Amino acid sequence: MQSTNMTIEQQLRQTWKQDRRFCHLRGLCRCVIWLGLLLLLGLILDWGLLFKTRMPAALSLLLGIGGVATMVWVVWRDWIRHLRPYNAKRVALEVEAEHPELMSSLASYTELDAMASGSQASPELLDAMRDFAVQKSRQLKFSEIVDFSQVKKLVVYSAVVLLVAAGVSVRWPDHIGVLVRRLAGIDTSYPIQTKLVAITGDVVVPFGRTVEITVQAGGVIPDDAILHLRPAEGESQGWMELPMEKLDNGFSFSRKVESPERDMQYFVTMGDYRSDDERGPFRISVMRAPRIVKAELRLHLPAYLNPLNLPPETTDQLNVEVPAGTRIVWHLQCDKAVAKLAVRHGDQSLDAVVGQSGQDVSFSLTADRQFTYTFAWTEGASGEDFDFEDVEYSVRVNRDAIPRITFAGKSPSGPATVGKKTAIRWRAQDDHGLDKIWLVYSVTTPGQSDAPQEQRVQLPDVAGRVVNEDSHTWTPATDIPDLTPGQQISYHLEATDQKPDESGERIARSPVRQLSIVSKEDYMDWFRRQLAERNEVVKQTFLLERDASKRIKQLLTPQGEDER
Repeated sequence: MQSTNMTIEQQLRQTWKQDRRFCHLRGLCRCVIWLGLLLLLGLILDWGLLFKTRMPAALSLLLGIGGVATMVWVVWRDWIRHLRPYNAKRVALEVEAEHPELMSSLASYTELDAMASGSQASPELLDAMRDFAVQKSRQLKFSEIVDFSQVKKLVVYSAVVLLVAAGVSVRWPDHIGVLVRRLAGIDTSYPIQTKLVAITGDVVVPFGRTVEITVQAGGVIPDDAILHLRPAEGESQGWMELPMEKLDNGFSFSRKVESPERDMQYFVTMGDYRSDDERGPFRISVMRAPRIVKAELRLHLPAYLNPLNLPPETTDQLNVEVPAGTRIVWHLQCDKAVAKLAVRHGDQSLDAVVGQSGQDVSFSLTADRQFTYTFAWTEGASGEDFDFEDVEYSVRVNRDAIPRITFAGKSPSGPATVGKKTAIRWRAQDDHGLDKIWLVYSVTTPGQSDAPQEQRVQLPDVAGRVVNEDSHTWTPATDIPDLTPGQQISYHLEATDQKPDESGERIARSPVRQLSIVSKEDYMDWFRRQLAERNEVVKQTFLLERDASKRIKQLLTPQGEDER
């Protein structure tokens, strides 16, 4: 009986072992399927998404942690938790569930066998129960309750997944190795098929000029390339994606950036290549013209306008208005280094003096006439010596006008005696200041053939006055001792300003007046005639006024009253 008991016990253990083999096979297949799918999914997500969009490497580590956690959960759910320890009663119940004809004899057998040593039941009853269980199970094979056909599909699926994963590993072994390292938190890059042959790189471009970005591809040549662009100082802004034109050679791409106004960053993607992997984005540096941050113009007036030798006037305005002959000295301070500055004025050009710092510039010009000027900059900060044009500025010149002088009131003229005292009044003015005023006269005698010689008498000092109104009593006989009746005196006034004048072109002259020298008797006769003429004029004026008064009264008198 003991040998029979061991036979049933062995079958139950064999059945339990077969069930564990089933669990191991099923769990292994499911883990293989999950592992293969997670591997392929991880490759797609990490390579196709995270790497190509250059997401932080920490996301790949999180992806790896998520994959490990998923596999732990799958191993527990589909494998570990199904591996139960041996329990004869449980196995017997599972066998009886598949073979109802045993009528619970196998479970009773295992219970009685476990209680046999300590039970007080009748030995004959226990033997009968054992015999019945042995007879019922003699023709059965307990391990047949484990159906391995249930895992055939799992085996096929796992084999397919395993083959696909193996094929991917064989086809892209480097990619799989990089994936494992990236999932482990190691920042590395996938192999790329498209290679970079040449790229424009960092560019310095003058403001207002178009820049062209060109890239040459090698290896697997893609059909298109994308230029990613953004402001250099606006990293919070997103990248603009600009398609690049494929050139006729088939492996180059180009894109023009029209007149960038500020510094830009860019990188290029083509196929699986991205230019910012090794050193970050390239930079387009926009170089502007040197800007004047401080200007000082020193105005050195002509000597005659600055008799006290005062320091020159200064201004910070580039458009100025100055007296003619002013020497202007420009001192300019710029915001960046200047390699050269050409000052163009009219049809001439002058090279300014650049200081040691490269930011200080100076030059000088004399303003003899009005002119415009502009700056032709050559910057020295980029090393490219870009040229820039500037706006036009102007220098307006106030020319020193010739003085003006005229007689004030009625100037003496006509007959005069030898001892006549002549009161001469005048008004003289100049825009910057008078220098001297002269009385100029000449004497002619009837029958004289030679040109009369002019004589000059300087009038009171008016130096520095802009306007002068004054008078002078002139006695011709004092300056002309041999003055006799019958002679004729021509006289006028002259005025000069303080501007040096060697040619005499800046002398102002008043109208010429004449005095005819007569005897006292002739002068009295002329005076009486003048008085009579004036009295006759007064008489005629009186008569005209009286006649006009009568006519006005007639017009104002009503017609009826006039008839009465």
